[in-house]
Amino acid sequence: MKSADLALRCAAAGLAAAVLAFGGTYQAQSEDAPPITVVDFGAKGDGKTDDTKAFQSAIAEAKQRGEEAVYVPAGQYLLKDTIALDGVSLTGVYFGAWPADNDKLPAIVAGQKEKPVITLQNGTVSGLNISFPHTSKVSYTQYKEAIRIVGNNGRVENVKISSPTSGIKTIGENIRGTHIENVFMTTPHVIGVFLNDNIGETVVKNVEMWTPTQVSGSPFPVSGIGVKMLNNENVILSDVFVFNAAKGFVFEEYSGKGTKAVMTNCSADMTAVGVYVKDEHDIQITGGTYWTHTNGLLVDGGTSTVRVEGAEMRANGDAAFKVNGGKEVTATGCLFRRVMDGREMPTVMITSSARKATVEGCIISARYEDGAASGQTAAVVCYGPEESFVFRSNVINATNKRGLYPENPENTTMSNNIISTF
Repeated sequence: MKSADLALRCAAAGLAAAVLAFGGTYQAQSEDAPPITVVDFGAKGDGKTDDTKAFQSAIAEAKQRGEEAVYVPAGQYLLKDTIALDGVSLTGVYFGAWPADNDKLPAIVAGQKEKPVITLQNGTVSGLNISFPHTSKVSYTQYKEAIRIVGNNGRVENVKISSPTSGIKTIGENIRGTHIENVFMTTPHVIGVFLNDNIGETVVKNVEMWTPTQVSGSPFPVSGIGVKMLNNENVILSDVFVFNAAKGFVFEEYSGKGTKAVMTNCSADMTAVGVYVKDEHDIQITGGTYWTHTNGLLVDGGTSTVRVEGAEMRANGDAAFKVNGGKEVTATGCLFRRVMDGREMPTVMITSSARKATVEGCIISARYEDGAASGQTAAVVCYGPEESFVFRSNVINATNKRGLYPENPENTTMSNNIISTF
């Protein structure tokens, strides 16, 4: 057996497992049947020839034969139209590597700006590098997304997406079975992952969005979003990392439906805001680090329920943990730091727009070492939630010997807190 055929058969075995994992059916070819590849239908993979028709023909053949997968060998494939996957999967080097900028994945190059590169439902995209050849700063925002999930059971895994305007979006109504795993996005410019109107369980796991600080002209640090969620029933995010964006994770609604989400070991670095919450949601944040310019967490109005456990949040220019709204916001066992000197900002701020807030068993650190800020601002400031603020069993380290804002409201409960200097 040729090595290329062996590799494709290994890919088929992996793909079969993936298809079965989310409830699909897999019809294997006979041992002697060659795999369906885009090269068999005329794809050149030279980065110059338009290979769209070859991809479309291979996909049509797979559907006609009842096959689950079309394979993409090594090469660079220029596509000038959308590839629609419905009941057919597209896979390259299934076990290919995609660390940093050194990968061995077959590349799909976006050759047009008007449509997404791939639309997906009832199938998998895996083992590919989808890249965008931006020629100017203006073109950063002109491309459509790399992958648009338009129906149920869309799965994206072991994929690299290079310099997209937007990486992956779900666009449709009541989409089920979305699964995004092992995805590395280099230099996204507008949004990394956008989840809209998903029902059932939606999984986003081990996804990284990285825009280097030396990239000139990208709007991502100014207005970009790592993961944005609208109107989702049950989102599970784990080990998702956003670097150098305006906002890391955004929960912002306009229809009033809200999103229920669990975030485990997710992180944001070099973002203005780590987690931004507005309107009505139910969010659990466990673990992770959020190192930000402004806020680690900002609850900005609305009636959300937010629970934060065991997370580290640090900020330079504003409160690391800022509750400016919400129905009930709780922080337990967290480390909150405001690290920049000379700013008259607390580390934890609870405003009168909040309804209920609890901070318990946390370490809260604030530095005030120079300028007018020294001695002026407490580490924790509470302006009076509507119903209650419980502040219990916390340790406050502050250079100015000031722990809590001195005019605490009557509905604040404080007990077993330690205030120390360092």
